[in-house]
Amino acid sequence: MFGEGFESESALLIPNWGHQWQITTEPTNESSWRFIDEATHATLDYVPPTAATYYVRRFSTLGDCSDISARSKIVATP
Repeated sequence: MFGEGFESESALLIPNWGHQWQITTEPTNESSWRFIDEATHATLDYVPPTAATYYVRRFSTLGDCSDISARSKIVATP
């Protein structure tokens, strides 16, 4: 799910770093957030499957640390 890589000034291997985007239509329901398949870059390039209001956020990891971004609203129209 997360990319592996090594990017640091000392060129040390940093396992388990990356990004994974999540999507929901119910942003206040924590259990409704789902990972978007293949959305593993720092920026999101995604077209929602149907017309609706969606919310997205980025789940990022670096080693044993992780963080979730603020959410953004997407309004998909037909």
